[in-house]
Amino acid sequence: MRAPAGWPRLVSWGVLLAASALFCWPLLTRANMPWGMDMSFAAQMTEGMLRGVGDGHLYPRWVDPMSRGLGAPAFVFYPPLTYWVTATFGGLTGDIVLGIRIVAIGGIVLSGLAFFLCARPLTSEYGAAIGAALYILLPYHLIDMYDRFAFAELCAFVWTPLLLLFVRRVVERASVADAIGMALCYAGLALTHLVTAYMMLLIVVPYGLWLTWRNGRWERIGWLAAAGATGLLLAAIYLVPMLLEREHVNLQYITESYFGNWRRNFAFRDETEFGFRPDAIKPAINSAVAWQAVLAAAACAVAVFRCPAGSRERSDGLVFGALSAWVVFLQLPISTPVWTWLPELGTVQFPWRFGALQGLLAPLVVAVALSEPKPAAAKPAAPARLDWRVAAAALVLVSAPGIYQGLTLWELRKYVFNRDVAYDLGVQSKALLEYTPKGATHWRETHRLPFTPPLRTGLESKGDARVISWSSHERRVAYRSARPNRLWLATFHHPGWRAHLEGSEGVEGADELPLGPVPGSAFLIAEVPAGEHVVVFEFGSTTPRRIGAAVSGLTLLGLLALAGLHLRRRPRPV
Repeated sequence: MRAPAGWPRLVSWGVLLAASALFCWPLLTRANMPWGMDMSFAAQMTEGMLRGVGDGHLYPRWVDPMSRGLGAPAFVFYPPLTYWVTATFGGLTGDIVLGIRIVAIGGIVLSGLAFFLCARPLTSEYGAAIGAALYILLPYHLIDMYDRFAFAELCAFVWTPLLLLFVRRVVERASVADAIGMALCYAGLALTHLVTAYMMLLIVVPYGLWLTWRNGRWERIGWLAAAGATGLLLAAIYLVPMLLEREHVNLQYITESYFGNWRRNFAFRDETEFGFRPDAIKPAINSAVAWQAVLAAAACAVAVFRCPAGSRERSDGLVFGALSAWVVFLQLPISTPVWTWLPELGTVQFPWRFGALQGLLAPLVVAVALSEPKPAAAKPAAPARLDWRVAAAALVLVSAPGIYQGLTLWELRKYVFNRDVAYDLGVQSKALLEYTPKGATHWRETHRLPFTPPLRTGLESKGDARVISWSSHERRVAYRSARPNRLWLATFHHPGWRAHLEGSEGVEGADELPLGPVPGSAFLIAEVPAGEHVVVFEFGSTTPRRIGAAVSGLTLLGLLALAGLHLRRRPRPV
């Protein structure tokens, strides 16, 4: 008896939802969230975005409570998309932790769907569904959720399969729509997690070159380059200020810090031999790298055995297997010369972070290994030498120990993070040292400061000053001084801060007050005239931010015009 026509799709959706439910089970059934490594950071950034948007800034750049209440330009340097979406749900529900939970669960479901869309043209319906389930459940993804809580990296899993999908489509079809899709995916990835966007270049470039070679379409390299460059231009609203304003903060702390030194963070490295303390996460990481590598190797063997020599399915399986081996290599100490030579690779911090891409490529090999060979134009396809059901059962068994190891991470962290904890002053005022100003002499000690500075404003010499209002991107301070003075504010200085006397907006000849950092503390300090006035401090735009916004806006308008022109030229059905 034949199954109904829609049965494969129904089963595929069932597999995707079951895998998503298994991954998210603690998030679906427990009142609180697990307090993973970066859970505090996620709450802090979500609240910072929510406050900024609530104060009328569509793209807030300043996170006010950060750095023990001294603030930080966190969204100048950290991609905003994850936290813009999370803040939206947090604002709608009135609970930022619930907003984080919704986005985390939704991101897992969407990442599985994205993988299915990527793999479906390469394999059978069932093969794509099984690959998508593995993509969701492989141990590195579970580490990201239940140990690290690397929230933006977790959300980036939605974009990476779609990027590979559009790279393949651009090479095979050279369609304007596909090129636009690739640009949007790469922009989305850069605006979600820049480190993953950088890492994906090490996959996308060789994969695109291989596709152009296999299809004999070398001119498509230009299409790929143009689509990738367009994606970067779309993300310029974030990338341009991030690159041009980095000299003002201590971003070098990312790679110089104990935890971020890439030399100690290779998989299977004994840190104690190099003078480092052992990393508690390393056993889980080592296990994830090993099991994902075993799965990719087993799937590669199945693909070679099942798919005829010279078939597209076999070549797809081999290239994904080779790319998986490449990212395994990048996680091992023997890849040190590559890490030394490639520009900015050290900002990845953790070589084992390539486990995220390993968790994408290994399921792709599995999906291709479960495909049914397609007939060539001149002759029918040879039957597979191993039934796909047997192959699927074997590969699922191979992956089972790694998945089980990942699921044991459910209980690694305590489930105590809720709304009350998220708004705790210690959480919201946590210091991110990489975002502190270089002018601060003791910036490495920022995390030791009291949660709230005892004085938030004052005058350098005699006079009185008091804070009238304090919002995410604006402070209003009233002062009284018998002579010209200098008014300081307990907020870190960064380009974009300006000061003016209240009521002077639009007054001819009224200039901004001279503003700079206090030597040593890097607090804001403005030169003010004698008398009784109100000074308004505002964190606004800068030239790099305006340039970035203009580039992104013009690129988006250009893409909309190109898409409209493309749609007009499409032949209409008769």
